Amino acid sequence: MGIDLAEISSFYVGGRVATVSGRATRNVILPQHPVPYLVDPNGDFDVGQIYVQAFKLARPKHAVPLLLWHGGGLTGAVWETQADGGPGWLSHFLRAGLDVYVTDAVGAGRASWAHQPELFPSEPLFRSKRECWEHFRIGPVGSYDTDPKKRLTFEGTQFPDDKFDQFTKMITPRWEGVEEASAEAYCALVASIGCCIIVAHSSAAAFAYEAVRRMPDFVRALCLVEPSAPPAWPISTSIQVFQERRLLLLFGDFFEHSSCWRTLRSQMQNWARQVDRVSLLEWMDLPQRGIVGNSHCPMADRNSESIATLVIDWLVQSCGRA
Repeated sequence: MGIDLAEISSFYVGGRVATVSGRATRNVILPQHPVPYLVDPNGDFDVGQIYVQAFKLARPKHAVPLLLWHGGGLTGAVWETQADGGPGWLSHFLRAGLDVYVTDAVGAGRASWAHQPELFPSEPLFRSKRECWEHFRIGPVGSYDTDPKKRLTFEGTQFPDDKFDQFTKMITPRWEGVEEASAEAYCALVASIGCCIIVAHSSAAAFAYEAVRRMPDFVRALCLVEPSAPPAWPISTSIQVFQERRLLLLFGDFFEHSSCWRTLRSQMQNWARQVDRVSLLEWMDLPQRGIVGNSHCPMADRNSESIATLVIDWLVQSCGRA
């Protein structure tokens, strides 16, 4: 089935202008510019913005759009295409009749990054292919090898391991100390769009929490895909913020093989038990539903469409056609 789009557009939101001074200049000769070129790192620079790509349908079935926020070290590309090249969640949500906004976070992808340490307060944190393999629960600790033929996956994994090297080409550095700038930029996006539904993956859950807390009238529902942590606030604040809030928490497979992820999920479970008393919360454990083999990135897995359908069904049941 085709997708009848009225508009594809993009814009930047959030950020500030910062000035750098006192840095030395230098001349360089670039292969494509053989005349000496003066590099001056001083001046005004944009920092803290996010990139947004909007996909608006010709005839949307739902008035409330969907915002897709990627996790740490990734970009908005993770929503566009499965790791094996199949249609991603972006396509599935559009076919379900939702307008969709896909973002690149502060310092990631097309959002770009600025001077550090003057403007970015940390060194970039580069995630190796081994870390991706293990942390995304594709294979056991120690099972990654530079040679694809020597890698070991978890039995029954839904991740297309033969496409792993293609998948990791999107990996971008992460940055410490940009949390508040990120939260401000995401909230600025919500303010510019109005009433919306947020689907946030992994560490982006932190910014989704802040969007609900700071802009409660604008966030209709929240879907967190493998959130990496509960809010940092006191539980009393969470109970207040998520009062009568529609909330879906979705988790994949192979947690028994990762002490880190077992701890993180346990923290989320403890938080969810307390918030569930006042919110409209659903805990979606895929293996308990008979859906096994999913990695930390279910939107990249072979059964990505099936998981997207579960999310769409929840959205329709929770929010109706409004």
